[in-house]
Amino acid sequence: MKKQKGFKNYIKNEFSLFLGSFKKLDRRMIYTVLIDFVFVSLIVLSIMGWNSIMIKKMGSIDPTLLENPEGMSAEQAAQAAELVKGQFAGLVLWTIAIALSSFLLMVLFKGWIWNIVMKKRTTLNFFGKFLLLNLLWYILWLVPSIIIVSSLKETAAKVFFLIAFALCVFFTAILYVFFIKSNLVFDSVKNAFSIGFGRISVFIAPILFIALTVVIISIVTIPMKYIPLKVSAAISIVILFVYTAWIRFYFADVVEMVR
Repeated sequence: MKKQKGFKNYIKNEFSLFLGSFKKLDRRMIYTVLIDFVFVSLIVLSIMGWNSIMIKKMGSIDPTLLENPEGMSAEQAAQAAELVKGQFAGLVLWTIAIALSSFLLMVLFKGWIWNIVMKKRTTLNFFGKFLLLNLLWYILWLVPSIIIVSSLKETAAKVFFLIAFALCVFFTAILYVFFIKSNLVFDSVKNAFSIGFGRISVFIAPILFIALTVVIISIVTIPMKYIPLKVSAAISIVILFVYTAWIRFYFADVVEMVR
């Protein structure tokens, strides 16, 4: 009887928290949506720039040099190899530069967004620690994932990647809430794993409510198929950004309640 009562109270509290999260569709959420939009736009522009550079680099190689490699003299083969090597090295350097700049942009914009969500001030000291936090965090996820994926077959690797990605998103949200509150790097990492694993049952209802919201949005937006594609695409993008922003506010409340 007590268990049933406890479960009912749990669902009641979680549902109240879920409904209450929609009251936070205020100015702060608008700010996070706009900041997120700028961040995604910059990342898209970076990828487009990288793609343009790659095409330019590969296009600068004279295809006639590679058409008949067997008929080349030793000098011509050496020139062709040197050219390809130089272009490839340049491409690798550009890839590293864009990857690093994208990571720094993520730290800058995500830190800014989560400070708005948690009503905290954004300082240079915060960004230094937030950068260290993200470096440590993603190393902890990427290194084991790369090792495991390299030992799996293609299908199993894809399944593992999807599961690992979902878990990473889940634990990262917990991590950020703890860090914004404490500003402690290693304690936040420890608490993210201990709360994420130790009290995972508490997050079941919120995750189901988040999934339910997707279903509701999908049903409500069915009439959009009757409007022009460009208009429906623009509306879908706006909905996606607002939905992502809402999840941050809602999940922050959930983690705060668990703490």
